[in-house]
Amino acid sequence: MEKKTSSIRETKKAYADSVCAEKHRFGSPEYQKCSRRADKQRNLDWKGTPFMSVKKFSKHAKIVGPYNDFEPAKVTDKLAIFGNKIKVKLARESSPAVYVDGNEKVLKQVASVFEDYADEVGMDFNTDANKKVLRLWFD
Repeated sequence: MEKKTSSIRETKKAYADSVCAEKHRFGSPEYQKCSRRADKQRNLDWKGTPFMSVKKFSKHAKIVGPYNDFEPAKVTDKLAIFGNKIKVKLARESSPAVYVDGNEKVLKQVASVFEDYADEVGMDFNTDANKKVLRLWFD
């Protein structure tokens, strides 16, 4: 249970600016105060969550909220097509990045689903797992 809480906390911290936008009306004094605090907390080069199920990922994606071309429900729905054949992790590389782990055939299928939606779709080497994963980036 602690790991889940810690993971959610890390997502909120990395995307602190998104949390402000969800809580306060843009431009309001409350938003400006939150935004100044968020600028100190957010992490534009966050390596991300552990790999997890799409269902767990959806909770993290909701924290990000709509961000540039990243739409949580749309991303989650597209990933859900593959069910338990994949594991995903959320990261931040200035903008939202999603890493997908699975067998090569499935990763190619996931890539084809996202090729007209994500700004960047490509294979990346995961040094922790010593294998290739699919990287999706949204700007």
